[in-house]
Amino acid sequence: MSGYIEPKPGDLIEISRVGYQHWAIYVGSGFVIHLAPSDDLYQASTSSLMSALSEKAVVKKELLWSVVGDDVCRINNKYDQKYEPLPANKIVQEAEALLGKEIRYSLASENCEHFVTRLRYGTAMSDQLCPLEADTENNTPSLVKMNDEEQNHSAFFIRVKNPAERDELKPGDLIEIFRSSCQHWALYIGDRKVVHLATECGDHLPDGTPNALAVLPDRAYVKKDWLEDVVRKDRYRVNNKHDETQPPLPLAKILWQAEELVGKEMPYTFNSPNCEHFVMELRYGAEMNEQDEIKPGDLIEIFRSCYQHWAIYVGEGKVVHLAPECDRLANGAASVLAVLSDRAYVKKDWLDVVVRKDQFRVNNKHDLTIPVLPLAKILQRAEELVGREMPYNLTSHNCEHFVMDLRYGVAMSDQVTEAIAVGTIGMMGVAAAMIRSAAKRRKHRYE
Repeated sequence: MSGYIEPKPGDLIEISRVGYQHWAIYVGSGFVIHLAPSDDLYQASTSSLMSALSEKAVVKKELLWSVVGDDVCRINNKYDQKYEPLPANKIVQEAEALLGKEIRYSLASENCEHFVTRLRYGTAMSDQLCPLEADTENNTPSLVKMNDEEQNHSAFFIRVKNPAERDELKPGDLIEIFRSSCQHWALYIGDRKVVHLATECGDHLPDGTPNALAVLPDRAYVKKDWLEDVVRKDRYRVNNKHDETQPPLPLAKILWQAEELVGKEMPYTFNSPNCEHFVMELRYGAEMNEQDEIKPGDLIEIFRSCYQHWAIYVGEGKVVHLAPECDRLANGAASVLAVLSDRAYVKKDWLDVVVRKDQFRVNNKHDLTIPVLPLAKILQRAEELVGREMPYNLTSHNCEHFVMDLRYGVAMSDQVTEAIAVGTIGMMGVAAAMIRSAAKRRKHRYE
């Protein structure tokens, strides 16, 4: 029995990955709650077989379409014939109460399917590893699989819709594309093509991974490309975010201006002008950009010489951030040493003092997929931590983990993902060990 239907709160969602099934529970308004291994490097997390081998996991709430990605999913309340489901409101309430918690993960006994079946039925079950049943004749375990009727009970395929599917795109729409560490913007001009401001080094590396250096050049070119070539594997959406306060220009003028600019070289910076300024001016006729409008609770990404430093804005020109002791030194060597420290302090400083001469931007990059904590709670937690000494580790407790935990209640870092992708973490670890060893030798020599 199968068909395309809409899920209801409390439904179990089975997502077919390569080599295994990922499970989530639908909680309404397009969101699911699921158990995601904490070392899954976030975006690639639940789409990787390696994520199923983790030992720790975090309870996350994300949009169904963003969790499913390019995979196939279905509603599969497969135990409804054997167990009475709990009331939907109780299922959702208990799932919401677990958000942000890190719990033990085991493929055999505490996996994502155990998690959702416990929420729906009050009993944890999983068929990902075929259950073992004793062979009474030989007194040995034997594999037992559910029959087809049991396996497919209440299974309905779901039509998962990306908020920016083809039938929703209209000429003149602004397209927001979510890269691993920034948002890229383009203007849709019809026939699956967009006009956008692209830096010389390109948005992606040859292997298809987002290029973090794309935002660093000071020159860019106006390009006309296929939407799919610009988006690649990233998520995107239509975001005409100023329509309620700023009437768009006539469509003919928007498209004419865009076509006229194709091929031209233009200045490019983080703050102004950038790819967002470019499309906003095309649609609304005036420079509009929210990437550098700072509000309390906003995450500030600061571009050091070899890494990104992160802080959280708390108002009145000040930020709270996790700063290794050597980060106070304003030179390039200090920037390198900062990421190699093993201790750090929570500080409250003027934004200008922390930024120094570096470039920065507002980057609340996970707002689309993770609920933001109440502002009062964010600011209270930040203020309470000021002055504390904390462990610092590039892979698990860095400045980005710190501010993400404050804003979302979940510690995560894309710097780790990108560093692993290019193999830099291992080199930094070796460098850190060498620097610390040399420091100890000098200390011993002078004692």
